[in-house]
Parts: sequence; C-alpha cells; structure tokens
Amino acid sequence: MKKALIIAGIIFVLLIGALIIIPFLFEDQIAIAVKNQANKNLNARVDFKDVSLSLFEDFPNITMNLNNLTIVNKEPFEGDTLLSMEQFEASVNTWSVISGNQMVIEKINLQRPNIFVFVNKDSIANYDIAKETEVKQEDTIEVETSEGELNLALKEYSVTDANIVYVDETSGMMATIKNLSHKGSGDFTKGDFNLDTETEIEELSFQSSGVTYLNKANLFFDMLLNANMPQNKFTLKENELRLNNLSVKFDGFVQMQDSSIVIDLKFNSPRNNFKDIISLIPAIYSQDFDGLESSGEMSLDGFVNGVYAENRMPAFDIKLNVNNGMFKYPKLPTPVNNVNMNLAINNPGGSPDNTVVDLQRLHLELGNEPIDATLKVTTPQSNPNIDTKMKGRIDLGKLKDAIQLEDVTKLAGIINADFSARGSLADAENKRLENFSANGKVEVLNIQYAAKDLPQEVNVKQGVLTLSPQNFNLNNFVMTIGKSDLNASGNLNNVLSYVLSDAVLIGNLNVTSNFFDLNPLMQDEEKQTQQTDTSKVEAVEIPANINFTMNSKFNKLIYDNLTLENVNGTIIIADSKVNMRSLKMNLLGGSLVADGFYAAPEGTEPAISFNLDITNFDIGQAFESFVTVRQFAPMAQYINGKFSSKLNMASPLTADMMPVWNSFNSTGTLTIANAQVKNFKPFNQVADKLKINELKDPTLTRINPSFKINNGRFAVEPFNIKVANYDLSLSGSTGIDKTIEYVMGLEIPAEKLKNQANSAIAGLVGKDLDLVGSGKIELEALIKGTIEDPKITTSASDIVQQQTEQVKEEVKQQINQEIEQQKQEITKEAEKRADTLKEELKDKAKDKLKDLFKRP
Repeated sequence: MKKALIIAGIIFVLLIGALIIIPFLFEDQIAIAVKNQANKNLNARVDFKDVSLSLFEDFPNITMNLNNLTIVNKEPFEGDTLLSMEQFEASVNTWSVISGNQMVIEKINLQRPNIFVFVNKDSIANYDIAKETEVKQEDTIEVETSEGELNLALKEYSVTDANIVYVDETSGMMATIKNLSHKGSGDFTKGDFNLDTETEIEELSFQSSGVTYLNKANLFFDMLLNANMPQNKFTLKENELRLNNLSVKFDGFVQMQDSSIVIDLKFNSPRNNFKDIISLIPAIYSQDFDGLESSGEMSLDGFVNGVYAENRMPAFDIKLNVNNGMFKYPKLPTPVNNVNMNLAINNPGGSPDNTVVDLQRLHLELGNEPIDATLKVTTPQSNPNIDTKMKGRIDLGKLKDAIQLEDVTKLAGIINADFSARGSLADAENKRLENFSANGKVEVLNIQYAAKDLPQEVNVKQGVLTLSPQNFNLNNFVMTIGKSDLNASGNLNNVLSYVLSDAVLIGNLNVTSNFFDLNPLMQDEEKQTQQTDTSKVEAVEIPANINFTMNSKFNKLIYDNLTLENVNGTIIIADSKVNMRSLKMNLLGGSLVADGFYAAPEGTEPAISFNLDITNFDIGQAFESFVTVRQFAPMAQYINGKFSSKLNMASPLTADMMPVWNSFNSTGTLTIANAQVKNFKPFNQVADKLKINELKDPTLTRINPSFKINNGRFAVEPFNIKVANYDLSLSGSTGIDKTIEYVMGLEIPAEKLKNQANSAIAGLVGKDLDLVGSGKIELEALIKGTIEDPKITTSASDIVQQQTEQVKEEVKQQINQEIEQQKQEITKEAEKRADTLKEELKDKAKDKLKDLFKRP
C-alpha cells in the first residue's frame, strides 16, 4: 500500500511538473503554428511578438498571452492595419482541459486594441478576410454529436482602452470611438442566461452624409439582458444609456431570424430637464457645463417596432419637445431665453422613403432678439420635398456673451435672415417654378472674428445672399483677413439639389483683391496638421459634383516665398479637377502664363498637368523658389541672368502634394540671352585641365537648348554656347540623385593649343618646335560625378600625342643632323690634329737627325 502511494505521489508530481514545464517547452512551436494557421486561412498578414503560457499568473488556471498582435490587410486594402493590439489574454480552467468534456474559459481580455473598419464604394469590407474554402462532397465527414462532446464555456470577457474608426463609403457614414472600455459576464454554458455588461466611451463622434450628429460625446451604457440562445432572442431588463448628460432607458427585445431581425423597443428619458438635451451641443457641454444655470422642461420618447430586412425597415417614431427652456453661464451677461421646440421623426414602416422629418417649431431669444424656424421633409429617398422658413436677427456679440466659445477671442457683427423655400427636388431641378418657390435673403454686416488658432482677424464688411427659385445670388461681399482684402460676387445654382441629393452644384464667382497673403492661412493649416498625429497629411480631394467657375484678379498675391503681381485668369472646378485657363501673372522679374489642371478624384492619387510660358524669370530666384528647379537643374544656383521657357509638365503627387520625382515628365525649350556663371566647379575644372582661363566663371551667350525630364533625369539635347571667342557645345543629363553626365565639345584656336603642345615637347628636345599649324582644334570634355565633386576627362592629351607623332620624324631628323654634324666636326678636328702631329713629328725627326750627324 505504501509503495502504491509513493508511486501515485510520483505520478502526481510528474503530472503537475509536466503541466508546468510543457507550456514553456512548446511556446515557440505554438507561436509558429498559430501564425501559420492564421495566415493560411486569412487574406491578411497576421503577426505577433510572442506567445506565453503560464500556470502561475492565475493559478490553477492556464493563462495564455498573445503580445503585440497585428492584422494587416492584403489587396484591395494593401498595407492597411485592420487590427493592432497590445495584448490578448485568455485564462482557461486547467481541470476542464484535463477532463475533456467542456473547456471553461474563465476570462478573455483585449488590451488597447486599435481597429480600423473600412467599406469602400464597391461595398468591399476590409474585415472580410476569411479565405473561401471549397468542400468536396466526397470529403464531407458527418460528425455525430452527443451530450458528452467537447464544448466551450465563457464566464467573463473585457475590452480595455479600445480605439475604433469606422468608415462606410457606400452610406457616407463615419464613426470614431476613443478609449472604449467594455466588460461582460454570464453563464454562457446555459441556453438561457443573463448577460451583464458595462460600456464606457470617452469620446464618440458620428457623421452621416457630411452632417455631424455627435462630436466627442461621452457615453456610458449599463445593460442587463436575458439571452435566450435557442430562440436567438435578447430581452432588455435593467439598463441605462447616458450620452453626455442625457439619460435614456430602453424596454423590449430583439430577435434574430434567418434573414431578418424582429425589433420591439421603446425608449424614453426618465428625466425632463432642459439642461440634459443641450448637453449634446458640443460648444455648450465642453465649457463649464456643471455651472450652467438652466430651467425649462424637455421630453424625449419613441419606439421601434417591426421587421428589419434587406428591403424592409420597421416602423419608428421619435419625439423631442422643449418648453420654456433657458440657460445662462454665470460669468456671461446674456441668457438664451424662451427656447421652444417640437420635433417629430417617424416612419410607418416598410420603406425609408416613408420617413417624415417635421420640425414644427423652433423658437429662441438671444437676449431680446427672437429667432424662428420650421422645417418639414417628406419622401427623402425618391424625391425630397421640403418646406422651410427662417426669420431672425443674430447679434454675434450677444452670442459670444451667451455661450462660452472655446478659443474665440473676438466675435461681433449682425446676421439678418428672412427666407423660405417650398417644393420638391424634382421641381427645383427641372425648373418648374410654378411648383417650387424660394425667396428671401441673408445679409451680413460688420462681422469681426478672431480666435487663438486663427493667425489673423477676419472682418466681413458686408455681403448679401439673395434667394430665388432659379439660383442664389451673392452681391457686394467685402472682407479682409489681416491685411488681405477680397471682394466677391456671383451666383449658385442647384443648391437644394446639391444639399439634398448630391446633384451637381453650379456656380460663377468673380473675385478681386488689391493684396492677398496666403501664407498665414497655410501656416495655420500646417500647425493643425502637426497637432494631429493620428493621420498623415493628405491631398485635397475635389468633389465630382461641383462645377464652379471663378474669374479672378489679384493685384498682388503672396504665396510661400513668391510675390505674384497682376494675377488674373479663370479657374474652373469640374469633374474632380481644378482647371486653370490662361492664368497670367508677373513674378521673379518676369511673367508666366499657365494652362493646366490639378486633379484629385475621390479615392485616387492626385496629379498635375500644365503648359507654362515663362518670360524673363530670374535664374537665381527660380532656383530658390521652385523645388523642380532645385531637383533637376541645380546648376541654376551658380548662374546670374534671366531665362525664358515654354514647357509642359505632368506628374502624380504624393499625399503631401509633392511630385513623384521618378514619374515626373516634362519637355520644353530654354532661352538664355546672356548669363554669368560663378564658382561652377565643372567649368572651372575643365578650364584647369585645358589651361584656358576664359572657361573659368564664363559669360554665356546665345543659349537655346531643348530638354526633357523622364525617369528622374533632366536631359538636354546638344546645343551651342558662345564663351569669349570659343564655340562650345553641351549635352547630357542631371539626376535627382545629384549625379551629372555631360559632354562638352570645344573648338579651340590652334594658336592656343600650339603654345601648350610646343611648351610640352620643347621641354623634351630642348628646342622650340612648331607642332600645330593654323586653324582650329576640336576636342571634348566628359563631365561626370556631381556638381560639387565633378570628375573631368578631356581629349587634349590625345591631340597633343597626335601632333607629336606627326613631328616625330622631324624631331628625329633634327637630332640625327646634329649628331652627323658633331661627327663631321670631330673628324675635321681629328684630321687637323693629325696634320699638326705629322708636322711636329717631322720637326722632331729633323732635330734628332741633326743631333745624330752633329760633329763633335
């Protein structure tokens, strides 16, 4: 018995040890297997840093942590991150794994997930990433079920600090959720159980068709519902939804059927404070809302009842009433009084076109100035029919004294509105004026506006917008922005059609200005972009449903580092393009005429295409002002002078509106009558190589090359230059990688090269020679490397060598003649010396003979 207990104890210890050690031994294999299986079955790239398994973190449960999980889309959303998550944590009951009947998941937690959901215009969703699988009939395996088969049970789940962005291009909807926390618990093992959930969102924003319904609203939702899984029916029990200060309670159920949803819900606000409903106005809720004085009553109630299916919607009715509302900030002098509103939105069911929006009354008083409005919209889907009126005088100074407007430092002026419109969209589009009426005007006077994030104060001296059945007319619009001024007049057609059904907005506008500085506005946009670190800078999309013609005349226009004068021409916005027609201006000491377009259809990359006629631009200023000149013609920084050019150019643009340099294309001609080159190393090194000082810092005349830009290189065809008394030719290219490759051809007077060749050869033979005859010598210089570090090779040494070969025999003959002459001189000297020796010997012989025969 004792031995059996020992064996059992050893087995138990080994079992526990195995449960502890095995997860650590197989972590890497598990991670690889999970990744491979996920990537095999998903049309996306799944990755994570590591997988960890532990028995100690939540003993005796097994805890799995998946760290830094990402899911990145493939085509057609290549590179978009669908999900990134700091950690996925799951805790599983250890004994449920061992027993094998039911795996009990104690909890699941998603920490800091970031989710981007996108549905494009073709109704393709980026979350639809599961690969389609084909199951052959012969491969189908029937699985018998039994009460004892393995199943899963979940006790608790939670999401912490989630950020979600939802964009649906098919419906024009966009929602953003910041810092969502959610938790839920229930006995999921049962078919009928209670699910207790709690949800909190720090910021919730919602837009539809360009209209913002919620902006950074705070949401809290505490819900207890009964989940009847066999019937797919979910019944609300205790619940409370709080949106900012507005509280709403729901009663009823939602039941899922095969292809439809049965809904029976009622809702109402348990409180009737006017202050609750105005909490949904961002400008009011964000500023000292707790200290806001308020009175008046509000009621909100409604229902949704019926079946929701593909071509069917349930009936619904929403009513909002406000009686004698008032609010006032303690620190501001002006109250908003007598707020009364009756709004009903209802649909008897069936079709969305049956929806009726009826704002029967809206009345409020800003100080003592009353404002009244009504609006009714019927058949919104097939043919929107509207009946609206507005009348009131808005004193913006009193508005600033009534509402704490964040960052607004100055607000004044008057808006007078008195207009009405009645009729259907079809009547407006087809100009059936007997059935459609629009009358009245909106007038603005002496408006002054300044804010902390606005670089300059905006003043609108006057402006009148007159409404008629045919169009909206803008007259006598006069404004200033800082020191900039702007006058405008014109008209708009199809305004109601554009607002209600995305029809084409047609307009004509005449704009004039004595002085306009765009830089403060650009700097403000850059500042806002830098503060927004959640998205990158994007090019401006041009809507396809705008057809707008603007005739402009600016006496002086400041843009970036350019001063443009006498700017006038026509700008047409149509077909997702901004077209410029004969846009003329003076700048950089010359003039420019531009024809072309900027195109940015929604969902595609932007592009430009222009024909430019440039006259007498300053070359140095062009280098400083235009990035294309700096990229493709860096030589311009070393040239003083003016140039003219006729060219065309086209390029796609990046998201930050810069050309895609490797796809930038241009052809044209340059004309430079006279230019002075200073400190240009390639010319100076050629001059040093050839010992021709006139090529250093030369003055160039009669330059007229043709050029093209393609595949990231600026290339010029061979052209002639006059430098002093020299005729030069130049051809080659400059790349955006700063490399250069040019061939310079030179015609050099023979006399110039003669001096160099004679000097070189004379040093060898010790005698001046005439190596080069009269006329001109042609040679080439190859210029490579970069402008700052050029590499020069020339054919001058070849020419000297050729000339040396031609005179080699002459040099040889001259040397041989000198040798022969020396030989002859030596021979003559030797013969002369021999004769002298003979005479000397004869004399000596005579003397010796005399001595021999001399008598004693």
